[in-house]
Amino acid sequence: MTGLDPTWTLPPEHLACDQRQVHVWRAALDLPAPRVQALAGMLERGELERAQRFSTSEDRWRYIVARAVLRAILARYLDCQPDRVRFGRGHFGKPMVAGESASRGLRFNVSHAHKLALYAVSRDREMGVDLEHIRANLATWSVAERLFSSRARAFLSSLPPLAPPLSLRSLKNMAVDSTVRAGAVDQMPDQRDRRHQGAILRHVRPFQASQ
Repeated sequence: MTGLDPTWTLPPEHLACDQRQVHVWRAALDLPAPRVQALAGMLERGELERAQRFSTSEDRWRYIVARAVLRAILARYLDCQPDRVRFGRGHFGKPMVAGESASRGLRFNVSHAHKLALYAVSRDREMGVDLEHIRANLATWSVAERLFSSRARAFLSSLPPLAPPLSLRSLKNMAVDSTVRAGAVDQMPDQRDRRHQGAILRHVRPFQASQ
């Protein structure tokens, strides 16, 4: 992958990932009820309890699928069953692999929106991934004026007319997910960061998860 439009493929039978690579997975979250119920069997009690907090069955089911797929993906790298994957919290509360597998250095980040989820996986390096559901009727500039800093708005104004404004928020979210440091939230990308995007993406391998 050398551009911003990846070709999604099924992963190889044997996965190998080191700190020079980031594997990005994509998964659909809307599945038939029997399949969702089967996937729920992978989850721990705490995950099932969190699923029940969603107000709609649609959101509950999507959360269950997203968590089950995360377990299935990590299990492939850890060579274990999905229900054996254990999670903990790192610095600033960022989710991480815990238990006996923590020493393997596996890192991950998750983002889901609407009907899709993205998962980034690497080893011994922090990374972030962000997924946005773009709504055609969303007044993006008015949102930016209310929620973004003056520096962020200036950067938005410098973008070409056809550039999607929410891509800036996605980039900021990925930076926050990766660094998780106070004070980094409002740091805006400069021209050097934009050039580095292509270099980073050349080390990304996109995979399509199958449920």
